Amino acid sequence: MILSATTKLPRTINVANLTSGSAGQLIAAPGAGKNIVLVDLMNGHATTTAVLETASSSGDVIAQVPGSGAISLNAPIKVAANTPVHVTSATKFTATYLIEG
Repeated sequence: MILSATTKLPRTINVANLTSGSAGQLIAAPGAGKNIVLVDLMNGHATTTAVLETASSSGDVIAQVPGSGAISLNAPIKVAANTPVHVTSATKFTATYLIEG
């Protein structure tokens, strides 16, 4: 899968997770000129919808994943440059992602 002209090979897939069942930062800002590209999203809480945002409960919504939901993104989500990803719901959450740029 080619994401854009700036994606370099080899690409490394990273995994980030919140296992405490609480809200918090899932992925830190990657640095100037770099983007987080979300590939897979998994919500480990049975009923709570996980909301991913660019800031802790006040940022732009990136995605919502229903309770017990797992989403393999055929069209990955590219987050704005040097922007973190937060989970603003109390849930157990895992994401696979890569850094582009």
